[in-house]
Amino acid sequence: MTCAKALPAIFLASNKGVIVVDWPPYYGHMLLWAIGNVTSVPITHVIYNHAHADHIGGVTLFGNTVTTISHHETARYLTLTPDPNRTVPKVTFKDSYTLCVGNQTLELTYKGENHLIGKISSMLQCKRF
Repeated sequence: MTCAKALPAIFLASNKGVIVVDWPPYYGHMLLWAIGNVTSVPITHVIYNHAHADHIGGVTLFGNTVTTISHHETARYLTLTPDPNRTVPKVTFKDSYTLCVGNQTLELTYKGENHLIGKISSMLQCKRF
């Protein structure tokens, strides 16, 4: 996990790709540096925790090269309030979504409105070694 201006961003390196939860505009390049110091595997997925720019405003750093995922209400919000720095996600879900990338599994769930409609929870499935 990295953190700047009290905004966390989490990345999970798997053997097939890197999953990032949130991509704040303030330190997107520093997050790239941090990931590059852990793995050479490409970033394949970015999860939108919710629609606020301070959480996902740096996602355009990738262009269309990653799969973006959010709650369907986050996608609806981004469609109604266009912003070139906050692209509409490619994949959406309503209640839950399981993302498996290589040897990492991330469970995304929507528990109901808090902070902003569409804000989700993320939970990593721990592996036993």
